[in-house]
Amino acid sequence: MTVVQALILGVVQGVTEFLPISSSGFLILVPEMFGWEVQPLGFDVAVHVATLAAVVAALWSDIREVFRRSDMVRWLLLATVPAVIAGGLLEVLSVDFRTGNVVAWSFII
Repeated sequence: MTVVQALILGVVQGVTEFLPISSSGFLILVPEMFGWEVQPLGFDVAVHVATLAAVVAALWSDIREVFRRSDMVRWLLLATVPAVIAGGLLEVLSVDFRTGNVVAWSFII
């Protein structure tokens, strides 16, 4: 991946993260549209971590208030359990969601 491709994908991540569409999906579709090799999963994780850091920095006072309410933290932790279980099952099944066809059909659905 070139620096220009990484910058383009970073901008795509930043713009699409706050829209009601999948920013992860666009990180797969953009390289396919331009004929680039799809970037490694580690790159996707890095741009998502950067987005998380920006959101935490911008909303720190609100986040701190949420964590002061112990009931909210309990619900947030409980809400992550199904996602962890589903992710583990899909990992065991070796399902590859990083393909253009899967992303396109997911967008349509």
